[in-house]
Amino acid sequence: MYKKRLMVCDILSGSVGSFEDLFMIHSLSRWRRGTSGEPIVSMILRDKTGFLRANLICDDETMLADICAKLESARRDGRAVLASGFVEMKGGRVEARLTRAVPLDRGEYESFPGVFSLPAESIELMWMKLKKIAEDNLSEESDECAFGRILLNTLVFQKDRAKLFKEAPGAMIYHHAFIGGLLQHTLRVVETALELAKKSENIHVSIPLVVVGSILHDVGKIEEYEFSESYIRRTRRGELHGHVILGAMLVDRIGVYLIRKENGRNYWRELLDDVVHIILSHHGRREWGSPIEPALPEAFIVHYADDISAKLDHVLAQLSLATGEDLYSQMLKRRIFESKWGKKER
Repeated sequence: MYKKRLMVCDILSGSVGSFEDLFMIHSLSRWRRGTSGEPIVSMILRDKTGFLRANLICDDETMLADICAKLESARRDGRAVLASGFVEMKGGRVEARLTRAVPLDRGEYESFPGVFSLPAESIELMWMKLKKIAEDNLSEESDECAFGRILLNTLVFQKDRAKLFKEAPGAMIYHHAFIGGLLQHTLRVVETALELAKKSENIHVSIPLVVVGSILHDVGKIEEYEFSESYIRRTRRGELHGHVILGAMLVDRIGVYLIRKENGRNYWRELLDDVVHIILSHHGRREWGSPIEPALPEAFIVHYADDISAKLDHVLAQLSLATGEDLYSQMLKRRIFESKWGKKER
């Protein structure tokens, strides 16, 4: 039975030249040809200490499709690969050149922490910030604030829900794909949305709705993903419905129940409709996964705050692992570059 001995941080520190060890596959790119015409499969390997960009050199091109299919299956199932290779520097960054990457069945290796996790203290600090934002902006004795408090206290801040919300990943691959990722992403969206809302002086924007909508916009991810220290993968409901629909159904169902339980006014049903609209429209466009597009000022604000958080996190994470001045982003379907500003003269 294989046992993990070497961590990604050890490789990135430059303390090893060659290695053979266990890793999880974080992402897998389409194969390409190297400078000598050899087929190369690019991937990002991970464990709890970080991410390592790696290139697998395929000697037998006839086996390429089978190799890629097996690696993708391991990535999707959250199974480890036994990777062998050596470390090299490219563009001032460390990456691995692999000679072998063999997907393993779970019974062939001892389980190990393969998912990066934010430190517990960072998670708690972000959680307190999120709660304070909600408290500060939903403190008035209005119907909107009262209903918003009830929704958030039930769906997010209630003890059992809070644990899920704090630990859930924000995605499987592209952005905030780590334990604590949903909370980090949500806090950034709330902070950005609040700034945008406060600058909207010429139109009426409901600050309470912006806060409630931005906190709940990705709440469906709690049901979309299952995760452990070893893997992040979609649940059956996640595959069938996706987090947008799951979140809208959850909030609508619990909202209706709370309105009845609290003897809420009929007006509360319309308030709930507005929150559900923000969840359904937060991806912005139908071709981006939104069943509907934003039709409220607050929905536009949450959409753009979500969009900048997701894309900027993805771009910065990809560039931090890049081996040159640019790379191709599968998420954005384009090349992305580092700017020359702020660089020391060479």
